[in-house]
Amino acid sequence: MRSIFMVIFVLIFILSGCQSEAEKQAELQLEQERQLNEQIATLTQHAQEYEREGDLLKIRDIYEEIVSLKPSSKNRKMLDDVETEIYNAKQTKVFFDGLYDIEKNRLRSGISVSAIELDYISKDIRQLMNEFQRLDTTADNDINLFIEKIKNDKSYVGYSWLKEYTDPELYENSSTIDMLGEIDPALGMQSTMLYALYRENILDGIDAVLSKKIPSRYSKVVNE
Repeated sequence: MRSIFMVIFVLIFILSGCQSEAEKQAELQLEQERQLNEQIATLTQHAQEYEREGDLLKIRDIYEEIVSLKPSSKNRKMLDDVETEIYNAKQTKVFFDGLYDIEKNRLRSGISVSAIELDYISKDIRQLMNEFQRLDTTADNDINLFIEKIKNDKSYVGYSWLKEYTDPELYENSSTIDMLGEIDPALGMQSTMLYALYRENILDGIDAVLSKKIPSRYSKVVNE
């Protein structure tokens, strides 16, 4: 009987020791979780401070650190949102720079432009516009509002005007027109006047788009 009591006592001692160890592990896990949440809260506060300053690059770095600490769907979405915002700002700058380059080096006053050359120019502008059009602007932020404002510009001269005068149907016969112009000077003069009008309208559309200024909060992003 005495030996049975001893066995029971030993078992109780062992079990209590195991339970104590389990409790210690649980407490340790809770403490680690608390410290992690505090660290994330501090990082989030820093991100909010950079948000007020408009420093998206530092916000991105912070969200990357948060995701590395706790890769939850919520944290990943925050990182994805800021990365998309940065991407859209940079692509808007690419769009503007592309239009400026075409205007300066291929369309400005003093540069001779044939009908077929204007066709190539319009294709390059359409490619820039198509890439700009594909930007995801579903999130509510300043750069997306800016992009949508440009896309929805229905003014007499603006984005829609630029789309109209880079329509490929206008340039379907550009190579033929250039060739006929060499044969018949009168016909060449008429086609020259028509394509000069297209050229001026394209220039007006580019000027209208470039008159819009990317919000200043993205200056660091677009100049990175």
